[in-house]
Amino acid sequence: MTFLELPIRKRATSLIIAIALVATGMVQSAFAQNTQTIYANTNGWIVRSESENGSFLGCYAEGINTNAQAGFGSILRIAMTGDQQWYLATDFEVQSSQHTTIVLDRSQFQTEFRSNGSGWSIAQMSSDLRHAIAAGSQINLYLDPEGPQFSLSGSGAALNMVSQCRASQGSQLQRPVAQQPSGPSVIKAPQKVTGCTDGGARLPATGLCQDEATRLINAVGGFELTYDPARCTAAINETVIVDQFLLYSAMRCDGVTSKLDFAGGARFSSLEISASAMNGASANGIPVVTIGGLHDNDAAATIFDYVADVMEPGDARGTCYVQSGRDYGYPNDSYVVNDQPYKPNAEQFELGARCGKWGYFDDAHSFWRAFGGYTWFFDFGQDPVEFDTQSFTLIEKDANGSWRVVQ
Repeated sequence: MTFLELPIRKRATSLIIAIALVATGMVQSAFAQNTQTIYANTNGWIVRSESENGSFLGCYAEGINTNAQAGFGSILRIAMTGDQQWYLATDFEVQSSQHTTIVLDRSQFQTEFRSNGSGWSIAQMSSDLRHAIAAGSQINLYLDPEGPQFSLSGSGAALNMVSQCRASQGSQLQRPVAQQPSGPSVIKAPQKVTGCTDGGARLPATGLCQDEATRLINAVGGFELTYDPARCTAAINETVIVDQFLLYSAMRCDGVTSKLDFAGGARFSSLEISASAMNGASANGIPVVTIGGLHDNDAAATIFDYVADVMEPGDARGTCYVQSGRDYGYPNDSYVVNDQPYKPNAEQFELGARCGKWGYFDDAHSFWRAFGGYTWFFDFGQDPVEFDTQSFTLIEKDANGSWRVVQ
């Protein structure tokens, strides 16, 4: 491994190996042959794959702060290892280990950075931090009173590319960056993709056929979507969410399948309509799902905190509480926040959202779910729903390359 000599610090070029050394305490062999290869350039980030002695290690995206001195927080790297662990690293070395509060736009994340002894400080990333980075604009690691800090412009596309790089084991190579010893790169031949048994097209991001996607979907209580069978049908669609994929049943009418796109934010992300089988382009850009973190795996407590945060002074904060949404006709695993128990006669409810904009409203199709490590607030208002809300399922690839549901 080659090191660049700096006035005080020295910077290791290999990030994935540095991560392994921190995690295991191992010392790298002097005979190790490390290869780093550019996988893609995207939105100002360079994505590289890395291997050692011919074995794939992982991929990382690299962003540069040109205003910082090399070795003092000029580089930010976001890595995904071969076993699907995410890490954050910078060339600002701490003493052994350091707990810090990362400030990302208006959000804060408690993190521990550890030194690998060769110029890098490395921290394992939580899913909350990873999604915030993908959606964020500025990050300050606060390893000292001033930083280091970096722009996150283009980070969402960079993380998506890192995920693709790991899934393909860096096989879509562009050109070698550093190779020891030198020699020709081996690029795997593309595998032939077989057609779907129903004759339909594969979903473009996951490559799944309709029947394969249907088997993966965890439809709580079964599929449920209302449509005019003379004109429409139901079809599975997908949305890319950083390094994971959301599957759902959606309405398909006149050749158009309703679709959602992921939009990041500082604290909450959202799903917006990008194709509407019912309303055409007029519905594009309308947010219908808000995505938040799930704290301590406690759905009820997390949901109540989110709802309470956006209540107005006139709302019934003191009497609102989390209830199952099942009795309200929502999915079996859903939640609502209301100030009174469910009553079978709708007229017994007082019209209005007495628990704020994220609480129960008897004249709208809105409720909460918790799955895949996140909370999801569905808010379709009074319009007919084009998406089967109980079919929403988050999936990812496991270490063997097989699809699995994220519980």
